[in-house]
Parts: sequence; structure tokens; C-alpha cells
Amino acid sequence: MRHLLAVLMFLASVPLFAQEDCDVFNIQELSAAYLNFSVDSTILQSDGSYEVYLSNGTTYTQVLGCMDAAADNYDASANVDDGSCVITGCTDAAYMEFNASANTDDDSCTTLIGCSESDFASMDGYNYDIVTIGDQCWFAENLRTTVYADDSNIPE
Repeated sequence: MRHLLAVLMFLASVPLFAQEDCDVFNIQELSAAYLNFSVDSTILQSDGSYEVYLSNGTTYTQVLGCMDAAADNYDASANVDDGSCVITGCTDAAYMEFNASANTDDDSCTTLIGCSESDFASMDGYNYDIVTIGDQCWFAENLRTTVYADDSNIPE
């Protein structure tokens, strides 16, 4: 049973059918060719990879890792994607530097969308320059108004 589990894990993307004695496997490749091999042994490595030795002398080694070439931790030797890919970048869609592929924020978010130094806001007949402070947009000067938000007068 141990051999069956190891080969099933290694060939998860290929249809696999075990004989009743679990020693001989029929592996149907995408080309519809059939292979019959006896599994001689399976060695499980401490890193989670394993090797399957077949009676014809062939050794299949599973190498877990990131298979996305765009990832920071891409592993060219990996033949099984283990979901560990790290793509760093700005992960906040509110910023111009947003990277939809990123899954790890690298603090590169700097320009808040709709809040650039050339923007301004209007209030009570005045135009105010906008500045970015932290991750928020602020007026560049104090508000010049004579009324509260409920339209009542501010005493002078």
C-alpha cells in the first residue's frame, strides 16, 4: 500500500490504476501509451520529496517547489508545484503600484489613486490642494469655512 500511495502522489496528474496485488501499476500517459512496471522501492526524503524505483531501472524523483517563473522563490528543479510561490509587490488595489499577481506585500505602495499632488478638492467655494500623508489624502491647508457640517454658523 505504501508503494501505491507514493506513486499516486507522484503521478497525480496522470491516470493511474493499480493491480489488485499493488505491486504492478498500469500508467496511462497522455499519448494513450500504457506502461507496466513493478515498484521495487520508494524512498521518502525529509524535505517531502520521494523517489520511486521501478523494475526496469527507471527512477522517478518528485521535487516539490514553486514552478512559477515569475515568483521570487522559483525553483527550476521543481516538477510538482507545492503552492509555496511568493510574488512580492503592492497588494493594495487602492494604490497605483498595485500588482494583481502579488501575494506578499513588500511596502511598495506609495501613490494612492485619486490623491496626487496635482489633485485638488473644492469645499464651500474654495479649492484646496491635496497631499498624501501616510496612506490618506489631506487638504494641504486648514479648511476655510464659516459653517459647520449642519450648515450652522461658526462663531467668529
